Amino acid sequence: MSRRRKRGHNSESTYIDNRFLVLDMIRRFAPLSKSDIAAMTGLTSMTAGNIINELCELSLIAGAGVQKSKAGRKPQVYAASPGSRVCVSVDLSSDDITLGLVDVLGNLRALNSFEVRKGDGTRVLHLINSLNDFCVQEAADKQLELVGVAVAVPGIIDSESGTVLRSVPLDWRDVPLRTVLEQIFPVPICIGKETHASIAGEYYFGTWGDAEDILFVNVGAGIGVGVMIGNRIHRGSSEMAGELGHVVVDPSGPQCNCGNRGCLEKLASLRSIVDRASEAAADGESLLLAEMAENRGGSLAIADVFSAFEEEDPVAVRIVQEAAGYLARGLIMLKRLFDPEIMIVGGNAIEDGKPYCDTVLRYFREYLANSNLPSDHDTAITFSKLGNKGRLLGASTWAFNRFFASLLAQSQAKNVKDTPGGQCSADHIGS
Repeated sequence: MSRRRKRGHNSESTYIDNRFLVLDMIRRFAPLSKSDIAAMTGLTSMTAGNIINELCELSLIAGAGVQKSKAGRKPQVYAASPGSRVCVSVDLSSDDITLGLVDVLGNLRALNSFEVRKGDGTRVLHLINSLNDFCVQEAADKQLELVGVAVAVPGIIDSESGTVLRSVPLDWRDVPLRTVLEQIFPVPICIGKETHASIAGEYYFGTWGDAEDILFVNVGAGIGVGVMIGNRIHRGSSEMAGELGHVVVDPSGPQCNCGNRGCLEKLASLRSIVDRASEAAADGESLLLAEMAENRGGSLAIADVFSAFEEEDPVAVRIVQEAAGYLARGLIMLKRLFDPEIMIVGGNAIEDGKPYCDTVLRYFREYLANSNLPSDHDTAITFSKLGNKGRLLGASTWAFNRFFASLLAQSQAKNVKDTPGGQCSADHIGS
């Protein structure tokens, strides 16, 4: 935690900034004492204490016992307070809609998934119906306070308007998703990229510590990258930062849905692996894959291909190794472009310690083995441990952050009103 940015002791720090900083530290590293928070944020002990008291009054945090490792009088420690507040978090993919009722600690209070068919109208209609049923049946029945709805979408998003400009996996163009949902639900709606949801999930609920420059590589039907620089997500001038899947790596490769040939997505995504394995099964190249496809009614799942790979089926081995090699080259490209402290690879079917992940890591290390560049040996690479709930948890933070900002703004307005001269007191600004 030594690299934590020091804020709160200069005139540029604002009332809400300081409170969000303390709240973020508690959400990520709890349980924390007042002295812990002061040391991590650069705030004075008095200011940290004032902020802690205010966050407790707003029921955003609560006492969580005493610090066990200290000698003498043991200080009070604090953690985020979930209370009855939840959000509906939504993960959209090309095949299904997954919904979770999530509290601020990342606990899934309820979970459901719906298979859908492609098409703008069909998918939006399914989303509205499933959200409405989910909110009524779960949040209301359990007497929970719904603070918002957050939707993670694969593709290019206009974050200001909540419009999905282009989503190749969903086959969407210019879908005004937030506008549609706001007409149905009386709570704030947050729309964002699935890679941004993934990296937010790792930031708040992952295990990579206090690194500030991180890349999250999401491998699924497509390949996207969440880029965090200095603890802030980098979106790009047109919000296209991280579209690694549509970088051409083989101009003579297969046609991609984006219009180009040989995109990384067509050579290394999980969908591309399944497509190639399905073709091999249909052509009779692999009896094992053909049998698996028959058992599933004529189709294959990525779990089948990975299983055949683990059983050393020659066709599955060739397909998976080729994809792993392309993905490893993509990771090296990212490493040299961004020089991050850590790269996290994840996705619904990506699990740490599994043979496919081990193969990607082996290729990554082999390609860098003879490099003379010092930075090539400094970046850590790991695989997400959040599994298929990572995007749900990450998207939930959008809704909670918006809710917290609203509460803090109300608190600030009240303090300004109650302070003589209409100014915030020095205790609330920090020193």
